[in-house]
Amino acid sequence: MSKNWLADAFAPELAKNLALFGQVASQDEPYFAMFGRFIASFAGAESAVHMLARKQSGLSDQVARVIFGGMRLPDLTPRIRQMLRITRADNAVYTAVDKYLTQLDLIGEQRHKLVHRNVDFDPALGKLAVSNQFTAKFLDIAEFDHFSINDLDAMREDATRIFVALVEIVSPFDGKSAEDLAHWTEWKARPWRYKPVPPPPQKKSPQKAPKAQRRRPDASQG
Repeated sequence: MSKNWLADAFAPELAKNLALFGQVASQDEPYFAMFGRFIASFAGAESAVHMLARKQSGLSDQVARVIFGGMRLPDLTPRIRQMLRITRADNAVYTAVDKYLTQLDLIGEQRHKLVHRNVDFDPALGKLAVSNQFTAKFLDIAEFDHFSINDLDAMREDATRIFVALVEIVSPFDGKSAEDLAHWTEWKARPWRYKPVPPPPQKKSPQKAPKAQRRRPDASQG
């Protein structure tokens, strides 16, 4: 018997799996490339939120960095909204910031799944398959999501728009040409590209018919 009997036994299957992996890898490259671009764009938008928080605080940059540095978006965004209310920011500014933060929160939920869950390319669907089935407390409550390359590109573009818009609020761009201003105004007014797929409706369990209540005997009868 060969000393390498384990390798000999699994060599045909291993070769088959490696060949299949090579085929899938060549197909999934554009998806994971777009995945990376989206993550980079989201990081830029996240940094712009920190910039906005420091400006709205009215504190020196050094002090504001001590307070807000390392703070997560779910903790930072409600504070920004509250600071805008306290400082009585212009209603148009508040509406715009709220719009950007709301979309960023929505995208952030999807980004969390992509970063912290198992991600594979599904060649049959032509999408990234994301699941927490290996980390969920119970398998029957595991969540499964799919992201097309258009989903990833839509989130990337929305995150880029949020980054540029928030940076402009923090430090308004000066010296725009009329053409650039018109293009920027039109770009900001566009609807968001990313819209999540609504979850499938949950099946309602059939309601049981109420049990007939037994009448208690009258205490006066005996």
